Amino acid sequence: MSRVAFRIPLLILTLAALGACDDDPTSPDDREVPVQVRVEDAASGLSLATATEFSDLGTALPVAVGVRPDYRIVFLVEDPQASAPVPYTPASDEFLEVIVANTGVARWETDTAGSFEGGIRGVSQGSTTAIFRLMRGTPGSTSATVVFEPRPIPVNINP
Repeated sequence: MSRVAFRIPLLILTLAALGACDDDPTSPDDREVPVQVRVEDAASGLSLATATEFSDLGTALPVAVGVRPDYRIVFLVEDPQASAPVPYTPASDEFLEVIVANTGVARWETDTAGSFEGGIRGVSQGSTTAIFRLMRGTPGSTSATVVFEPRPIPVNINP
């Protein structure tokens, strides 16, 4: 009986230790969630448009038909030490997904799926919107999950 009594506490301690090993201090659930997305000119770094989950905070992105301006997409997090949100560093399994409402007017182009750099190509004159979502998983996968989805940013395609 003493052997059984000794093994049960040992088993409980072993299981507790193994469970603690699975805790990842930087798991996705522990990371800060972005509060804004900023579209910047890739060459100059100039902010062109900003959106939160509640509103778009800038003007529409102007694009000419047949032209693709290059953008850098930056997600921002709140920092109590700073007066404004600061850039968010995406985890290795996070990527950018861009949804253009009317692909007959404009489309998102990038050299690498999920990259945080690319451009909106004007297809035909008109207006549409683009949503720049931070995703977790594999680009193109149906199992990828949304980390942050801001409001759509207006896009105007001019002749």
